[in-house]
Amino acid sequence: MIPKLLYRYIAKNNFYYLLFCIVAGIFIYLLVDLFDRLDNFLSKGVQPQIIISYFLWKIPVILSQIFPLVFFLTSIIQFSLMKKNREWEAIEGGGIFVEKIMLFLIVYSLFFSSIHLLFSQYLGNYAQEKVDYIWDSLGKKQRLIKDKVEDIWFRKQNIIGFIKEANIESGECVDVTLYVLDNNFSQITNCYYAKYGKFNNDVLVLKDVINYIPNEFKYVSIESFTVKGSNIKTILEASATPSVEDIPVWTLKKIISEMKKTGTNIEDILTVWYSKISYSFSMVVLSLVAFFIGRKFENIPLTMGLGLCISLIFYGLFVLGTTLGKSGDILPFLGAFGVHIVFGSLLIYVYMKDLIFFRR
Repeated sequence: MIPKLLYRYIAKNNFYYLLFCIVAGIFIYLLVDLFDRLDNFLSKGVQPQIIISYFLWKIPVILSQIFPLVFFLTSIIQFSLMKKNREWEAIEGGGIFVEKIMLFLIVYSLFFSSIHLLFSQYLGNYAQEKVDYIWDSLGKKQRLIKDKVEDIWFRKQNIIGFIKEANIESGECVDVTLYVLDNNFSQITNCYYAKYGKFNNDVLVLKDVINYIPNEFKYVSIESFTVKGSNIKTILEASATPSVEDIPVWTLKKIISEMKKTGTNIEDILTVWYSKISYSFSMVVLSLVAFFIGRKFENIPLTMGLGLCISLIFYGLFVLGTTLGKSGDILPFLGAFGVHIVFGSLLIYVYMKDLIFFRR
């Protein structure tokens, strides 16, 4: 019975601290953004309701960005206060194993991580689109997704294709080259070039095609050539988006599935997909870090300083990992979750060796 009361006590206090810190963080963020952008709005003569709308839509964006860090710092404050009030000694003296509290923190942080992921990918992304639209256009309608894309490679089974330029809205493309490989993928058997082509999501049709046959040292002109199941429109739309970070995880997963079928390089977009999940679930690792710090130190300024330093290291490694994952230097999964593996390993080491943050 006591553990349930203890869990409710920890959750209740954490929620109150969290609510206060979130409100304070949003207020400070909006205040800085207000001073930074207000002159731009006023110089363009933007109506007050548009300015108000911009900052209201900014709140979900801010919440999506700062929540994991606020959750981490809030937990440090809470656990340090418990140390200062000698609550940890009372808890352990009452025969409650800290492993039970750690397990509760994992479940508790998993709950908030799931909420953050859903919130950030739905309302957060939608709010970001609104904010970008208002800021980029300042009240004048402007497309944020390009109609035209250039220099796109794709693959369909033994066909490798290159499109110099494509218009997504009209479904037209120019300067298209298709390389057809043999069954062993060892040599090019045919090469098709067309100045003009049409596409939808499943079919790419080239008109007035020149068919080069390398093995026979000749070429012939044909009226048309069709590639079915190329999913070319999906690839082009993903390439046309200014940043794949703006695409929700469920939409991104569909795009990745379609691009896999074509053999297109997906390290970049796959890393982004993993990183979205990784960012939300960083609260699980950070909550345990906060637990270790809070049980060791009762000095709030000291623990806050440690928390900020750890945050910089954690998110610095997170950015480094995602950058390496996008460039293909490491696996996308390791790029996104590598920092969790590093911190998780250190936490296990500290726990097992009974060092610094965790002495029983």
